[in-house]
Amino acid sequence: MKDHQVRELIKVLFSHPEERERCSAALELCACTRDDVVESLVEGIRREKSRPVQEAIVTTLLTIGTEAVVKGCAELLRSEDDYVRNAAVEILRLLQRTSLGVAGKLLRDPDPDVRLFAVNVLGELKVKEAAELLRRAAEEDENIDVVAAAAEYLGEMGFVGGTAQRAQEGGACRASQRSKGRIQARRSASGYSRRSFKRD
Repeated sequence: MKDHQVRELIKVLFSHPEERERCSAALELCACTRDDVVESLVEGIRREKSRPVQEAIVTTLLTIGTEAVVKGCAELLRSEDDYVRNAAVEILRLLQRTSLGVAGKLLRDPDPDVRLFAVNVLGELKVKEAAELLRRAAEEDENIDVVAAAAEYLGEMGFVGGTAQRAQEGGACRASQRSKGRIQARRSASGYSRRSFKRD
């Protein structure tokens, strides 16, 4: 596809008043796998208010299926829009091994919601590498929801009983210890002491 054709399709996608024309433009862009086109499509799904157009963009991103698509969808996990987040999870899940490395990196994201979405993606991949990442999340993450979700997926993958339970218990224990540590640190910083409230 020539550059001027790509530019015209992106222009239609972003500005044409007719929903049908925007859908058509989104679907035609599947013939172009350039990273800048992927960026435009990712921005399009974020901006677009029409569900059919968003779905057309999702179809095109799945067809393109490059690493740029995976990285763009990883950023969509931070969206406030439920549909956009869920669409990003679905794309990452369906792209399978292309998503594995990016989802693994998201397990180290400071936002626990993003880490939870990463666990959801990995849990659907059902491959050995994903199971190892989930085990690590269940053992090391400080958020109890992330720990529980990772352990549940491990159970579904066949790591029943010991492995999943030990991972969950270990992660939950560490999460609790970190929480207590933060509380104690706040108390120390504010001069709080149990002795301050001791009755004579």
